[in-house]
Amino acid sequence: MSDMKLVQEMTTSLRNNKAQLDMVNQQISHLDRQGQIAQLTADELGSYPNNEVWRSCGKAFILQSKDKYVTDLKHDENVINEQKKR
Repeated sequence: MSDMKLVQEMTTSLRNNKAQLDMVNQQISHLDRQGQIAQLTADELGSYPNNEVWRSCGKAFILQSKDKYVTDLKHDENVINEQKKR
């Protein structure tokens, strides 16, 4: 009886750990996508001759300096990389 209970506990523990691992892998994939989007956006903005760009803010857009926007994107990339390290 004791062995059967131990096997059940180990099976339950394995399922829980696998579910947690799957969740962490999904979070890492999401962070990777966010980092790629930030990097591609910064690269694309670098090729534009304009000094100001329209930035999405909910349902509205605001006019912002391109340099400030690129700086914000680089900051976002750094935050994402720090989150991935944890």
